Amino acid sequence: MHVDLEWNGATGYQVTTPSGAAVTLDSDAREGPSPMQALLAAVAGCMAIDIVHVLKRMRRAPERLSARVSGERADDHPRRFVSIRLEFTAAGGAVVQDRLEQSVELSFAKYCSVLHSLAKDTATSWSARVA
Repeated sequence: MHVDLEWNGATGYQVTTPSGAAVTLDSDAREGPSPMQALLAAVAGCMAIDIVHVLKRMRRAPERLSARVSGERADDHPRRFVSIRLEFTAAGGAVVQDRLEQSVELSFAKYCSVLHSLAKDTATSWSARVA
C-alpha cells in the first residue's frame, strides 16, 4: 500500500492514491483538513465502514450514519492524540439501538485497523444512538 504526496509550495500537500483519488492536506486547515483532522476522519471512516457492513449482515442496515469525532492532543510535542471520542448516530431502515451498539463495539474492539494503529495508551471511547 502506498500514497504519493506533493507539496504545493505553501501550506498544502496533495495526496494521491494509485487509483487517482486525491485529497489535499493543509497544515492551516484552509484548503483541506490538517493531518490531525484527517487522522480523526480516518478513524471515523474506518469505523463507519465496519458499522454499516456489520449492520447489513445483521439485516439492520441504516439509511443514514453520521459521526462526530473529537480528539484531545498532548500539550507537549509531538502533540499526539491522548484521547479520541467517537459519537455515532444512525437513522432509518431497520436499525435498532442494541444492534447499532453491537456493530460499533465490534469495529472498536476488533475490526478498525486505523484505530488499532494508534498508540496503545490513546484513550478511546464511543457512543451510539438511533435517531
